[in-house]
Amino acid sequence: MSGVAYYLLFGLCDGMESYYKHRQIPQRELPLSAVTEAAVAKGKKCFCEKQPYAKARKLSPAEKYQELIDEGHVKKTTRAVVNTENVFVYDGVRCRISSELCPQYSPTETKEGLMYGMDYINCILMDDNEIAFYDANMDYIPDEAIETIVPI
Repeated sequence: MSGVAYYLLFGLCDGMESYYKHRQIPQRELPLSAVTEAAVAKGKKCFCEKQPYAKARKLSPAEKYQELIDEGHVKKTTRAVVNTENVFVYDGVRCRISSELCPQYSPTETKEGLMYGMDYINCILMDDNEIAFYDANMDYIPDEAIETIVPI
């Protein structure tokens, strides 16, 4: 029975939730069993007895970058343009990204032709003078996926 029909038959219904709202809970939230004990030990109030789900949220690239900065590991950040052959230049060195190890840099076939999803790479100089590479979504790219071609 729909909420309107229920209201017309029985009057005001406190605490009643629509079918739509009830269906949206599993799509937006994690079950309580997925919440780590560490979060509970820290005293985070992300759930209660009436609400058996904790909010699930994906971090944006800016938030991921802010986490790196907050950890204190970032010295300098540079963005390099990646061409259609997955080649980019960083600090005078030409490098190639392996499309097998980083499928986000491989093209996808569309009606109009090949489409490339990622067109730049974030090169981050860490505090220990190591270089870490991240894609446009600030996901880490392993060192074995980056191949040095020839210095310019």
